[in-house]
Amino acid sequence: DAGLKAQFLLLLIGKTGSLKTTICETFAEPFNEGSMLRFESTSRALEIYREECIDMTMIVDDIFKKKSSNMSKLEDILRAFGEGIGRAKSAGKDFKEIIRTKVQGGCIVTAEHDLDSQQSSTLRYVSVPMEKDSVDTESLSIFQHDTTIARLEGSPSVVQEIFAGWIAYLEANYSQIVKFLVTFQPPPLTLKFKRHQQIYRVLCAIAALINEWGLQSKTINIRQYNDNYLLWL
Repeated sequence: DAGLKAQFLLLLIGKTGSLKTTICETFAEPFNEGSMLRFESTSRALEIYREECIDMTMIVDDIFKKKSSNMSKLEDILRAFGEGIGRAKSAGKDFKEIIRTKVQGGCIVTAEHDLDSQQSSTLRYVSVPMEKDSVDTESLSIFQHDTTIARLEGSPSVVQEIFAGWIAYLEANYSQIVKFLVTFQPPPLTLKFKRHQQIYRVLCAIAALINEWGLQSKTINIRQYNDNYLLWL
């Protein structure tokens, strides 16, 4: 509604042991646990998975397994999320109707090293390098343990409760947030490509909203709010 679309995917890059897949499983699948697919999956399976991820996160693991066959699959995913347009299909009695699949969610791809892609493709994803010490394993294990206990008890996990709180904040403040997004301009940053400028604006807007939610929910105080603003924006 605000015209600010997140038309890019997140690429986590790290060698085996950097916990990139574990991070995805723990924090990016709060309500569709275990849905992650590998790039070894068929193109049709990946397409169905993407169509199912409405308001959720599509996670595709290990792009460089059988690299040559997987790059075309990645290009399909990049185009879908980069342009916000899914594959069109013919339908109806005479196959003259066109059905366009919806792209409404996020996407994370994991890889062991950066992609050797054309410029048009690199403009459709944001790379995040991960090292073996990038993740605090003790803190991560707390969330993993909580998720296991919650599953056994049939109760919400901490991660699910956090996402539920975020969704409730967005719903309760929807009109104000739309107005904020329409006029929001991040701190000046020189970027060569217009698409990078759009991605930068989206990421800054999300950071600003998360910071505001933290203050409203009293999860952080005003000093932490100001510190976060200086660090994030």
